[in-house]
Amino acid sequence: SDQLPISEAEFRATLDPVAIIRNRATTGGPQPAEMSRMLGLAQAKITAQQTWLLNRRATIDSAMMQLDKDFTKLLVTTP
Repeated sequence: SDQLPISEAEFRATLDPVAIIRNRATTGGPQPAEMSRMLGLAQAKITAQQTWLLNRRATIDSAMMQLDKDFTKLLVTTP
């Protein structure tokens, strides 16, 4: 009845902070697999934002070029 369900070595292993982090299985936790997952998601969001930004810049550049062309036409045709 005085017997513990785990050995002293097993008990001490459960107190190891590195093992606690490595074995933790929660979303958003510090374990390596979860950190890799979260970093992957963050990188995907950054890539999507960079693509969006490049597209917006291209649209703005195109609109500015068209505005310049239209303005030049008005200057040429205006007496």
